[in-house]
Amino acid sequence: MDEYEGTNDVTFIYGDEKKGLKHIEDKHGKDVIPKVVDAVVYGEIKKYVRAKKTIHLEKDGYEAVLSLDEYGKKKTWLLTGWEIND
Repeated sequence: MDEYEGTNDVTFIYGDEKKGLKHIEDKHGKDVIPKVVDAVVYGEIKKYVRAKKTIHLEKDGYEAVLSLDEYGKKKTWLLTGWEIND
């Protein structure tokens, strides 16, 4: 992720209703979480949004969105994810 100004390690945060694992579970169900994590680990980068400092990865019909900073500091973490046909 260095080429996108992120870190090579990804942090998975519990989060809240707006971000992280709690957000994914609340919005899409807990069964989606392992598939989203799989997209993070093995997925293909489909989109980089420089203005939002996010990367979108896809694998087997699931999308994961990684944020590349947190409060202005360089950090790569799981923001959200979903089943693409959801």
